[in-house]
Amino acid sequence: MKLISIKRIFYLATSTFILPYFDYCSTLLCYFLKEAIDKLAKRTTITLLNQWPNQKVINKLLCDQEINVEVFNLIC
Repeated sequence: MKLISIKRIFYLATSTFILPYFDYCSTLLCYFLKEAIDKLAKRTTITLLNQWPNQKVINKLLCDQEINVEVFNLIC
């Protein structure tokens, strides 16, 4: 019984401290192409259009659909 308790404590410490750190750092290692970023932006726009069927919002989103990757230093 004590061995199981020790394993649970170790698992809790691992999942509490190591996994969030890995999740945070893994995004720093990812490299996304400009095409992938544009595809994600377009998919987000489509999702937002389905959520907010307001004409003003639709016009603004369609004007801003092409994102400027240079602003975010994501030049490929």
